[in-house]
Parts: sequence; structure tokens; C-alpha cells
Amino acid sequence: MKPLVLNIAHRGASGTSPENTLAAFRAAIAAGAAMCELDVQVTLDHALVVIHDETVDRTTDGQGAVKEMTLAELKRLDAGVRFSATAPRGEPIPTLDEVFAVTAGKCALNIELKSGEVEKEVVSLMRKWKALETSMISSFDWDRLARMRELEVGSNRGSCREKRPANVGRRRAAFRLCDQSALRPGYQRAVRYGSRPGP
Repeated sequence: MKPLVLNIAHRGASGTSPENTLAAFRAAIAAGAAMCELDVQVTLDHALVVIHDETVDRTTDGQGAVKEMTLAELKRLDAGVRFSATAPRGEPIPTLDEVFAVTAGKCALNIELKSGEVEKEVVSLMRKWKALETSMISSFDWDRLARMRELEVGSNRGSCREKRPANVGRRRAAFRLCDQSALRPGYQRAVRYGSRPGP
């Protein structure tokens, strides 16, 4: 029997470890998370890296846009330095392949696509790690989800939404087109309605 509530670690165990790092994903697994949510950006040399922001400024000791840096340049940055004064130093920005290597067989992934047309590469990695049945792709972009369906009809797909759409009919049509597996509400709505007592 499947659990009624799925324990998903947002950007890994981001409350106790630097977000979207291998340390955070290992900590989430140790804490019993069934799935880790993460964010994928694409580098200048088209590598898939796991980082939420379009720039490295907030979470690392570097500055600049992810898409304007090579993987080698990003690997020289410390993704743990801004987490806390006591956080271990030298935590690199991981690639999606590296995250799969750490989580495979232990924790499913919810892969949110942020930038670049990387659907083919993501599907390829999901196939490599045999994660098509257990992991999923999510995005705010309907077109991305539709492309994922075209590339791999068996993939699990989810829509991210912060606000109620103005055109409900269009949303229903898009939902059917993308054949989604899940709908992720915004954080504030999830807290507000998820914690409300009663039926």
C-alpha cells in the first residue's frame, strides 16, 4: 500500500545542509525522505547542474550566471560557504548525473527544469539510472512537460504553480495534453490548505 503522504525533501535536506548539494541529498536519505526535489540549470558547455538560481551569487562564493559559466568553472566554487559559519567547506555544485549516483535505489527525484532545452539529456539520464518509474519531471512551463511526454510517454510529469490561473479552461486542456502525474501548489498555498484542520 502506497503512503498517503509522500515525504519529499525540498532541495535535499536544505534545513540542515547546503541546498541542492550531495551533502543535502545524503542527509535527506539518512532522514528517511522518499523523494528529493531539486533544480536543474544548464551551463555554458551544456552540462546539467543542480542549482536553484540562475546565478551562483546567493549560494556560493562566486558571482555570475550559470549559463555563462563552464562546468569546470562552477566546480571550483564552494556551494556550502553561505549556508552557515559552521558548514563544511568545499561542497561543490553537483551535476544531475552525480546526484543520481548518490540517490539511485535509495531515494526518488523530483527534477524541476529551470533553463535551457535539456529534456533529451534529462530523459537519457533517467533511462541510464532506471529512474523513469520512480522519479519525475516538474516545471512551470507547459511546453517542457509536453516535450517530455513526446520524448518518453512513460515519464512522470508534474506542473508547478504558484497562483490560480486566470484561464481555467486553458489549464485543463494543457493538463490533458501533458498527461501529468501530479500538480504541485505553491509553498504558501500548500502550507495554508495542507495544515487546515477538518476534512
